[in-house]
Amino acid sequence: MSTKQLAIGFVGNPNCGKTTLFNAYTGANLKVANWPGVTVEKKEGAMRFHDETYRLVDLPGTYSLTSYTMEETVTREYIMSDDVDVIVDVADASALERNLYLTLQMIELGKPVVLALNMMDIVQERGMEIDFHRLPEMLGIPCIPVSARKKTGLEILIHTVAHHKDKVQGEKIIHHHELEDSHHEHAQEHHKKYAMVYTDEIEDKIDELSSRLLASYPDIQNVRWHAIKILENDQEVKKNHPLDYSDILDKDYEKEIINQKFSFIEEVISECVANRVKKAESTDHVDELLTHPVLGLPIFLLIMAGVFFLTFNVGDWLKGYFEIVLEWLTEAVTLGLTSAGAGEMLISLVADGILAGVGGILTFLPNIFILFLALAFLEDSGYMARVAYVMDGIMGKIGLSGRAFLPMLLGFGCTVPAVMASRVLENHRDRMKTILITPFMSTVQDFRFM
Repeated sequence: MSTKQLAIGFVGNPNCGKTTLFNAYTGANLKVANWPGVTVEKKEGAMRFHDETYRLVDLPGTYSLTSYTMEETVTREYIMSDDVDVIVDVADASALERNLYLTLQMIELGKPVVLALNMMDIVQERGMEIDFHRLPEMLGIPCIPVSARKKTGLEILIHTVAHHKDKVQGEKIIHHHELEDSHHEHAQEHHKKYAMVYTDEIEDKIDELSSRLLASYPDIQNVRWHAIKILENDQEVKKNHPLDYSDILDKDYEKEIINQKFSFIEEVISECVANRVKKAESTDHVDELLTHPVLGLPIFLLIMAGVFFLTFNVGDWLKGYFEIVLEWLTEAVTLGLTSAGAGEMLISLVADGILAGVGGILTFLPNIFILFLALAFLEDSGYMARVAYVMDGIMGKIGLSGRAFLPMLLGFGCTVPAVMASRVLENHRDRMKTILITPFMSTVQDFRFM
C-alpha cells in the first residue's frame, strides 16, 4: 500500500539560498538571482532518501507571514495549508539577525520546523562562530549548518527533516530568563513551552483571545498563532474567524510584538554568535559606497554607461563581422544552388527568405548577448539589489518603488522578459504601470549615446 510522500517546504528571506538548496537536492535548474522576488510561484521537485521519495517545494522569498506582496501571499497560503509536513527555514547564517524574525513566526505557527543555516562558508570566511548547542536550546528546533553552494551538510539536513516530521516543538527550550518581575502563574510554563514569550500584558491578551477562539472554533489548529495574528491586526485571520475582539484590542499591538521579537533575536544573537565584529569585510565598505546617498547614483550611471558602451559599440563591431559572414554565406548558398540547377523560386526562398530573414534577426544577437551577459554579471555580483535601493527615491517620483527599475532595465534588451519580471512588484497597480512603461525602454536604444 502506497504511503503519502513527505512534503517539505523551503521557506526563507529573499536571496538566502532557498532555490540553490532546492536545486542541490532535486537536480533542478531553477533561476537563481540576487534580488528579491525571483521565485514568485512555488516550484516542486522530488528526491530519494533512504528508499523513500520526498516532495520538495521551493517557495517565494518572504520576510514574514504577514502578506504584503504577491510572493508572500503564495508562501503564506502554502505554509498554512495541510500540504506541507515539515518546514525547512533557510536562513543566511552570515546575516542571522535579519533572518530570525521569520524563523520565530514559523515556530509560532506550530508546525515542524528545521532551521537550515545556509552560507556557512561565508560565516567561516568572516571569522564568525555559531553555538549550535545553545541556538537549538533557545529556539526549540533543530539548527543544521549547510552550504548550498558547496553542497555541504545536505545529507544531515534531510536526515534531520525525516526524523523531525512528527515534532511540533523542541523537547528542550532553555531561556535563562529572570522571572522575578513576573506576577503570573503561567510565566514559567510559557518559557518552558514557547521559544518566543512576550510581556505579561501581551500574554494576557493572547490567553483571552485563545479562550475566545477555542470557544467559537474548537477545531482551530494552533490557537496561539491565530491569537498573535489577531493582536497584529491580521485582516485575513480576522476574516476567517469573525468575532467581536473590540474589548480585547484596545490598541494596535503589532509594533510592540515586532519590537519584542527583535529584542529576543538580539538576545539569541548575543548568546549564540561569536566574533561578530569580524564580519565587516570589504563588501561592507563597497556597499556603503554603492548605496551612498550622493555617490550611489553617479556610480550607477557610470556602470550603466559602461554596459551600454559594451552593448552598442562593441556589439555593433561584432555585428559588422556577423553581417560579413552572413553575406558570404548567402553568396555561397546562392552560388551552390545555381550550380546545382535549382530554380529561381527556390534560390529566392533560401537566399532572400530564409537566410536574409533569419539573418536579419540574428544580427541583433551580439548586442542582446552582451547586454544580458553584463546584466547577469551585475546580478550575480549582488549589485542589482543595491540598484533597487539607489533608484527607490527616483522611481518614487512616478509612484513606483526601486524594484520597478529592474524590469525596466531588462526592457533595453527585450520587452517580453521585462514584462514577465514585473511580477516581483508588490501590488497590481505597480505591475500595470511598469508593464505600460517598459515597452518604451527599448526605443532608448535608438539614441546610441548621441
